[in-house]
Amino acid sequence: MNRLWRGALRGACIAALTVLMAACAAPESTRPDPEGYRETMKTLNHQRAIQPLVLSRDLHVFKVGENLWVHRSYFDLGDQRLHANGMIMAGPDRITIIDAPWTATAAYDLLDWLDANYPSQAKRLVVTHAHDDRMGSIDVFAERTIPVYSQRSTAEQARKLGWTAPNFVFDESLPLRSGEQAIELYFPGPAHTTDNIIAWFPDAKVLFGGCMVKSRHSGSLGFVGDANKPAWPRALQNALARYPEAEQVIPGHGLPGDTALITHTLELLGH
Repeated sequence: MNRLWRGALRGACIAALTVLMAACAAPESTRPDPEGYRETMKTLNHQRAIQPLVLSRDLHVFKVGENLWVHRSYFDLGDQRLHANGMIMAGPDRITIIDAPWTATAAYDLLDWLDANYPSQAKRLVVTHAHDDRMGSIDVFAERTIPVYSQRSTAEQARKLGWTAPNFVFDESLPLRSGEQAIELYFPGPAHTTDNIIAWFPDAKVLFGGCMVKSRHSGSLGFVGDANKPAWPRALQNALARYPEAEQVIPGHGLPGDTALITHTLELLGH
């Protein structure tokens, strides 16, 4: 038994040494990137620090910058509980909401919370594309005569679908301001849909990528029934080129991250 035990131990040591030597000899490109690891940990630590404010069963909000929030609305599809991310920028004279909550109930919850916390500010809504999780509650905003902005083809598609159409449209990009705070709306090209836009908050270096960008935990592209998959990589590359200083990237669904989310989406597309 002792001889067998010593032989097994010797074999295990040799195997471990072989693995170690192979790792040391591995080419540089296959070794962990310390800078990438630190960036990953920074992102993870930021995610761990998120403390959502639960406004109702269907709506949570959490802060990602000075006067900048993510709103997350929930939708029950059979036995699945789905969610969608949008943004809120509470400027000194106007509140900008990126994407309407998924349901009317969540939209009322959001507007009631904003009225209670920012009673004097006017509001405007931006919808990033013509899907239910972006403009399913648009009629709630229309009831309150809140102006709605979108890319031109989003308004056209909304009319075709019988929805209330946005009343302010643009083609390539549109700058918006609230006091000294700025937002840029940008159409990077067809991707998740033919009309998807993204929103850039330069003061906070936050990019809302919407459904064009997938979270790091996404193992697929999700719904692609209205996608232009051949053009999608170019749209992502356009976003990276236009906003290389982005420190936070907010996907349409899932947890925030950094520009690694864009890289991950490119990988899901086979690039």
